[in-house]
Amino acid sequence: MYFMNYYFLMLIFNLSIVFTLSCSSWLNMWMGMEINLFCFIFLSIKFSFSYESLMKYFLIQASSSMLFIFSLTLNFIYYEEWSNPTMLIPPLALIMKSGLAPLHFWVPNIIKKMNFLAMFLFFTLQKIIPIMIMFYSWFYLVSTLSILNLILGSLGGIPQSSVPKMLIYSSLNNSGWMMLSLMNSNVMFYIYFMIYSFINFTILFKLNKNNIKWISQLMSSSKQDKLDYSISMMSLMGLPPLMGFVSKWMVIYKIYFIYPEAVMIGILTTVFTLIFYVKIFININVYCSMKKWNKLNYNSSKIFIIVYINIMGMGLFNFFY
Repeated sequence: MYFMNYYFLMLIFNLSIVFTLSCSSWLNMWMGMEINLFCFIFLSIKFSFSYESLMKYFLIQASSSMLFIFSLTLNFIYYEEWSNPTMLIPPLALIMKSGLAPLHFWVPNIIKKMNFLAMFLFFTLQKIIPIMIMFYSWFYLVSTLSILNLILGSLGGIPQSSVPKMLIYSSLNNSGWMMLSLMNSNVMFYIYFMIYSFINFTILFKLNKNNIKWISQLMSSSKQDKLDYSISMMSLMGLPPLMGFVSKWMVIYKIYFIYPEAVMIGILTTVFTLIFYVKIFININVYCSMKKWNKLNYNSSKIFIIVYINIMGMGLFNFFY
């Protein structure tokens, strides 16, 4: 019964995304976002999300939703149209809901108490609706928003020693890349999104399995875990020949002639993200605890196979180009 409820909630959660993006009515879009929110909350409760953090999360989301629908309603009353490209309050409410920069100040204190599944959903699926709505209704803001996320995502992660907080800022940086990909086509956005989601899942699954919250805890990982972390992190930072590099190169190749300034900023910020990933590599590969360095067992972990799919990234070039 427990798993039936879980799968039912996941089904409704995903259908709410499809429903919202297929709506032409602002009221229906708002309803779809609220259904998505409640499914996320119920899923988080099932997986032991801190009730205090859950309440804070709900209040932030509820405030953003009220701001969004009230501003649209007032615009309809005074101007007889639901949305206006010059309106700033609705997109600001969407930025707040999705935890994107520069209104991401509430995210670090809440995300650190999230469980593995809630963290994964927040980093990936929960960002689709706000980003797509902003792209279609406030296109002129998306380019600026992508640059802000690229810059703040790369610089914000440098002083962090908490792995979840580093992943928050990595998510901001990758959200910037995803918004850049939208300037070419929806297909490119969804390809980048799927690759990023896959890499994120492999990292979060492994961190959850070993209950790792701090960079210093990586020192005591087994040799196999160190190898898994290293490959997944290198893929997330976009090093060739891994899958993460393919997604970033795809955006650079297609967007450079459309928006060269943003692409150059994206490349520079990716270099800055190397700083906090290097901190992880130092803890994984240099300050190692020899007591827990076990002989590699290639059949002992299902996730071990999934991680090495990252190595096949370069093969995707033949598919895209």
